[in-house]
Amino acid sequence: MMIKKMLKNFHIGLIYRFQKQFNLSNYSMLWISYIEGILLGFIFGFIVFKLI
Repeated sequence: MMIKKMLKNFHIGLIYRFQKQFNLSNYSMLWISYIEGILLGFIFGFIVFKLI
């Protein structure tokens, strides 16, 4: 449980610093996450279905 909390706090701090460094709003962070998920999904799908 303690490691889970430490990782969560680390990730929250990392996102906060990234947001402040590039002056991004919460809404723009949602779009970045959405686009990142789509791209990683395509890459992962390509790798999985290319190997089958």
